[in-house]
Order: sequence, then structure tokens, then C-alpha cells
Amino acid sequence: MAHSQHGIALAAFFLTASTVGHLSVTAKRRAAEAEAERQAARVASAYNRSLIEASLDPLVTIGPDGTITDVNAATELVTGYSRDELIGTDFSDYFTEPEKARAGFQQAFRDGFVRDVALELRHRDGHLTAVLYNASVYRDDRGQVRGVFAAARDITERQRAEAALRESELNLKRAQEVAHLGSWHLDIPHNRLTWSDEVFRIFGVPLGTALTYEAFLATVHPEDRDAVEQAWTAALHGAPYDIEHRIIVGGAVKWVRERAEVAFDRDGHPVEAIGIVQDITERKRAEEEIRALNAELEQRVLARTAELQAANRLKDELLRREQAISAELAAALKRERDIGFEIQQMLLLDHLAVEVPGLRVAALTIPSQQIDGDFYYFYPHQHHCLAVLVADVMGKGIPAALLGAATKSHGLEALCRLLAV
Repeated sequence: MAHSQHGIALAAFFLTASTVGHLSVTAKRRAAEAEAERQAARVASAYNRSLIEASLDPLVTIGPDGTITDVNAATELVTGYSRDELIGTDFSDYFTEPEKARAGFQQAFRDGFVRDVALELRHRDGHLTAVLYNASVYRDDRGQVRGVFAAARDITERQRAEAALRESELNLKRAQEVAHLGSWHLDIPHNRLTWSDEVFRIFGVPLGTALTYEAFLATVHPEDRDAVEQAWTAALHGAPYDIEHRIIVGGAVKWVRERAEVAFDRDGHPVEAIGIVQDITERKRAEEEIRALNAELEQRVLARTAELQAANRLKDELLRREQAISAELAAALKRERDIGFEIQQMLLLDHLAVEVPGLRVAALTIPSQQIDGDFYYFYPHQHHCLAVLVADVMGKGIPAALLGAATKSHGLEALCRLLAV
């Protein structure tokens, strides 16, 4: 009996020792596994933290009550507050529109995410940063929502680029309006035509109207339609597209100039065309006015030229008549001078009618012109005396000669009467 009890006790000891040893090994194994899990969690946490900190965008985790549970360095930079200052505060307080920020947070909890909420973050010094917020919920290992992970993308530069683009587009629109010049694009395979606002204005088509090549062609003047189609067909085969033609706008005729470049794929098929259209109605009208004025001026020049030619012919005729009359007058004048000279020579004595003893008398007259009125006369009388009469008549030519002749005649008559007494 004693031996049997001793065996039972020994068996119980071995059984207890074996159980304790097994439990000890299990406990150690479980402790090691737990430590490994904690180490893996620490590594994962460090890895996740490094990913978060590497992001240039502000990243925030938000609890169900809307308070910040964690942030990265980019959030500190954009707000001006440290991580310790931010954790535990209401995330919506850092936006210029906190209600809008809170509504986005609530939508993320309700729907599981929210996309592109436009907000402005306020720095502690007052300056603002425009951001787009995107957020989604994150869960624990049991699938329970623990909070919201939110990322803010700084869109300041994008907004500046968009503003610059809007300004550029506005300036382009204004420039097109001033130049009456618009642009267009044609998706050839899909026959989709896009016009700028100025092209809509030029063609008198309401903005937003769906367009095709056929719709454009319908506005072309019927007399120019074939020429436009031929030019476009040639352009689709590589020829330059540069054409002036008429269009019908509200019953009125306009002139436009179009230029375009067609792009082709590797197989040589046309895929798109980009072009411009300019309203040249005023230029065409001015050209027509210039042509009309030039034609009128040409007619006036021709008429004036004919008048001048007629005047020149009349002038030449008058000149010929004047020259003929002058020649006739010169001939008549010469004849008169010749006659006067002959008369004068007849009146002048080149020798004495009566010889005077002891005297030899000679006389010569040379007029400064062909004839004049000067004369002389010798008159012998008694006592062997000789009287000499010399007259200087003022003036030249026929009148002076006639006056000299008359004076000589009357003078001799008077002298004869005086000597007779």
C-alpha cells in the first residue's frame, strides 16, 4: 500500500513538472511573438511616419470629434504652429472658412472620403495659402473607424497660373476683337469644329452652337463655295490653305480671309486642322473705293490730258499766226523804213546847187538807225555868202523823218520869203 502511494506521488510530480515546463515554453514563445509584433508595429509606425514626413503636402489625422491627433512637418510649416501646439485642437480653426472645413470632415466620416474641397489655410502671421483638401477615413484592425486622414495640396501656384491663363485668354480675346481675327480647330476624323468667340461674332452665329465643316460651308457665299471646297480639298492633300471669300451674315455680305495648317498622321491621313479667320470686309470695301477713285481719276486725267492737248494745239496755232503776223509787220516796217530812207535821201543834198567861189563844201549824214528826222541845207546868197541850216529832230524812225521833211519844207519856204524881202 505504501509502495503504491509512493508511485502515485512520483507520477504526479512528473506530470506536474511536465505541465509547468510546457506552460513555461508556451509563455516564452508567446512573449517572443508579442515582442516581435511590437517590434514590427514600431517599424511600421516609423516607416509610416517617414512616409508622412517625406510628403511636401500638409497631412493631418483627425479624430471623430474633429480634433487633430497627428500632423507632419509640412503642416507645421504652413500653419506656423508646432506639432505639440496643433495636436488636440480643432482642425477647422486653421481655415478662413471653418464651417466649410467642418462640413468636408463630416462628409468624409459619412461617405468614407471627400475630394477637392477648396479652402484657405491661415498662418499664424496672417498670410493665407490656398489648398485643395482630400480626406478618407482610416480603421483599426477590427475594421472600426478610428478617424480621418486628410491631405492638403498647395494650389497657390496653380491659381496663379490659372489667373495668368485667364488673363492671357482675355487679352487674346480682346486682341482678336480689335483685329477682327478669330481662331478655329477642326477634328477631321470626328468632324468637330471649334471656334473662338470672335469667329462666332464674325459669322453671326450664337456662341455655343454645335459646328461642323458642313455648317461652316453653308455660310459661304454660293458663288465662292466651289472655290472654298477646292482649296480645302487641296489642303487635305498637303497644299497651303490661304483663301479670301465671301460669307452671308444676316442677309449681308462679308469678306473673310482664312489660313490653316493641316496635321497628318504617320500614314498621311489628315487628323486635325488649326486656322485663323479674319474679317476683311472693311479692307475690301476700301479697296473697291480706291479702285473706283482710281478709275475716276484716270478718266479725269484722260479728259484733262485731252484738254491740254487741245490747248497746246491752239497755242501752237496762235504761235504760228503770231509769228506770221510778226513777219508781216517786220516786212511792212522794213518797207516803210526803206521808203522813209529814200525820201530822206531825196531831201538831203550831197552837193551845192550853186558853186561858191573859194569854197569846197561836202556833206554826209549817217542816221543812228536806218532813218531819222535830222537834216541840213546849204543856201548861197549875194555877196558870195553861204547859209547853212542844220536841224536835229528828236526821235527816230518814220515819224521823225516825216517831221524833219515837213520842217525842212516849211523852213525853206520861210527862208525864201525872208531873203526875198
